Amino acid sequence: VPADGDVVSFALLGDGRGVAFLADLASDEVVEAWLVSLTTGATPRRLSEPLTAGGDVLELVVAPDASHVFYRADARADERFELFSVPLGRVRRPEPHAIRLNATLAPGAGVRWFFLDPARRRVLYGIDPVMTDPWWEAEYFSVAMDGGVSSPLDIPRPESSVQRATGSGLVLGLGPRERIYGA
Repeated sequence: VPADGDVVSFALLGDGRGVAFLADLASDEVVEAWLVSLTTGATPRRLSEPLTAGGDVLELVVAPDASHVFYRADARADERFELFSVPLGRVRRPEPHAIRLNATLAPGAGVRWFFLDPARRRVLYGIDPVMTDPWWEAEYFSVAMDGGVSSPLDIPRPESSVQRATGSGLVLGLGPRERIYGA
């Protein structure tokens, strides 16, 4: 990392091959997703697509089988947060290709959160229509890890808050109880 660079967060690949991390390596105060090999010690490779002015990668998660890195960023428009996947099998290319996973966003909307459902190879995510409501008041969707059409999840609101994803679906806290919704 350059002297003025900062690593914001990191995740080890489950197969031990490398580390995915968020850092401002290329430009000071511009946080992007990167991957570095632990076996070869090669120069870190950028995973995130080029960012718009003011854009940053906020969150990064590695699939348990190390097949993909997922990130949430305002890459294409400042303050419009979207969900991206980078299949790690494609990292050998000069620049890895990020795939936008979320459905088309209405003006002012953005991806608020996401969880992996590795058993079904799906990503569960929430789109907040105005990005100012409490995070649990999102519209819920499911999409394949490799991309494709997002499927809306029929989940009741309000009073639900996403807790985690499991092999059975999305676990929501509903008052003192939890309920699982299939993806």
